[in-house]
Amino acid sequence: MDLDSNEWEGMELGYSEFMEFAEADYSGHLDPENFGSGFEIKADGIYVKKPPEGIDLTPKELAAITQHPRGRINEPALGFPFAPRELKAFFDWAARVGHDIPIDEDALEQLIIAQRTQPTLTTAGLAPKVSESDAALGAYVRLRQQAFSERVHEDRDVRAVEHQRWRDAGEEIKQGRQNPVSLRQLAELVKECLDLPDKVETIRKRLAEPQSGG
Repeated sequence: MDLDSNEWEGMELGYSEFMEFAEADYSGHLDPENFGSGFEIKADGIYVKKPPEGIDLTPKELAAITQHPRGRINEPALGFPFAPRELKAFFDWAARVGHDIPIDEDALEQLIIAQRTQPTLTTAGLAPKVSESDAALGAYVRLRQQAFSERVHEDRDVRAVEHQRWRDAGEEIKQGRQNPVSLRQLAELVKECLDLPDKVETIRKRLAEPQSGG
């Protein structure tokens, strides 16, 4: 997905949206205080974590682990809310300096598309008039958020089934080969076997996940 596209102009995402596509570890746990390779997710943005006090580091080592896209360690490296274009800039910076930001690319794409079409999830009759009470307005906003959340989670369920299909195909490929293959090679074979449009890296990440029970 092109996060630089003018199609997303005016769109803003925040903490709750980021947590929708931030990727948990293999245990299914997402720890906001230890995200990726040295980040902390707070209410107002994603911060570069400072090293614990008492650790003896040279100035060069300290500079290396506290790199910041704007050189201001006390400010978020990515503030909330953010535009898709700002998210891309954050990803590009992290890649340049060697940081890992684990995200679910499919969930991000589905979320942005759903966010773009979110106003169509409600009917005109649900929109409260300006003269109505704050309580009615709050109910309307909650209804919109609920519809948006349901759509995102439905899309995630569909992707979960698809990802399991990839893993099943990977197991069949491994059983049919005499020599072992790396996870990346397996991802390339699965991509070719199933004629998938997804990136090899995305497939590799999904193949690394444990098989779902069934």
